[in-house]
Amino acid sequence: MTPTLTATISLLLALMTKPKEEILCQCWNWVEPVQEFKRSELVMVGLIIRSEPFKAAGNLNSDKRGIKINHRRYLPDTSEYIKHTVLVQQKLKSPSSLPDTIYIIAKPIENCGPIIHSFDLASALGQPNMLRYLFYVDAFQEYKAATKMKGNKIIKTIDKQTHQNVFVAERCRHNQLATEKALAETEQFLPLVDTSGQKQTP
Repeated sequence: MTPTLTATISLLLALMTKPKEEILCQCWNWVEPVQEFKRSELVMVGLIIRSEPFKAAGNLNSDKRGIKINHRRYLPDTSEYIKHTVLVQQKLKSPSSLPDTIYIIAKPIENCGPIIHSFDLASALGQPNMLRYLFYVDAFQEYKAATKMKGNKIIKTIDKQTHQNVFVAERCRHNQLATEKALAETEQFLPLVDTSGQKQTP
C-alpha cells in the first residue's frame, strides 16, 4: 500500500469516527461573521490544489529551561501542520500584494485544527467541491530562538519570523466550505467594513 493511499485511508477513518474532543479543543470565543471579517488580515475564496505535512513553531511553550521573556521562560513549540497550496479565486479582504497562489497552514483535525479537507482525501473520494473554501486567516509568524550581542554579552532571544504568502487557519474561526449561503452571508456586510487589508479590532 502506498504512503499516500495509507494517509488518505487514515484521514478518512478519522473523519468517519469523530474523535473525542478535549476541553482545550472546544470553542468558547465564536464571534459574528462581521467581527471575524474585521479582525482577519485575509478573507478570500480559495481552491486547495495540494496538501502536505509541514512543521513549524507557531507557538511558545512555558519551560523553565527556556529563554526569559517578561519574567517567564519560553521555548518555541514545533508542531505538526498541514500546508495547503491554495489558488486564490475571490479576494474579499486582502493585502494589495497578494499573489494568485498562496499557502494556508492548519493543524490537523485530530490536533484541534479546523475542518479543512486535504487534496488527497478529496481526490480519493472524487469530490473536488470539498476543496473550495471561504478562508478567514492571518499571516503566519514563526518563533525562532536566536542570539544577540548586548554590550559585551551574548544573550538569547526569541524572534518572530513572518513567512511570505503563508497564512494560518485556526480552529475557532469561520473557515468553511465556500457554499452559496456562506458567501451570501459574507457579501451582505462588505459595504459596512474596511476591505483594505488593514487588521481591525472587533
